[in-house]
Amino acid sequence: GFLTLTFSRHVVAYKEAQKALHSLMTGVLKNRYPEYIIVMERMDSKRIHYHLLVVMAEDIRTRFDFAAVKRGDYRSAGDYLRKEWKFWRDTAPRYGFGRTELLPIKKTAEGVAKYVGKYVAKHIGQRLPEDKGARLVRYSKGANPVGTRLSWVSPGAMMWRAKLGTFCRSLN
Repeated sequence: GFLTLTFSRHVVAYKEAQKALHSLMTGVLKNRYPEYIIVMERMDSKRIHYHLLVVMAEDIRTRFDFAAVKRGDYRSAGDYLRKEWKFWRDTAPRYGFGRTELLPIKKTAEGVAKYVGKYVAKHIGQRLPEDKGARLVRYSKGANPVGTRLSWVSPGAMMWRAKLGTFCRSLN
């Protein structure tokens, strides 16, 4: 499923957001979902919120009518998904979050990759100086698909960064 977590307050400080997220990860996510990916995003208002891909214990997609839900008709949602919605309505406020949204994944793995990539790209455009070093994407244990063959310390990677830096300086 796709889970969006928005703070109840106007949280713009990265460290404050991370503290709340870490508490939620420790108290809820690690026990509730076997695997998840979290993407941080800043909105135009600089407010921070999170988008998550979560592995659910049961199927929430079968018979889910996306078009009906878009019109505000949630009758096609199964019992398990409805219980998850109630869980998040009850739980999110305890961790400083307000609005939550949990929906099934519409399409394929390619769609999932586009979803995550879209929010990473959006955040990069809204990044603040104090976000330097901030983790944009985090993975639950076992969910990190990045292998050790990728290295940013290789001669080729250093050359690429040097060329990119030169290009960026030329554009100011």
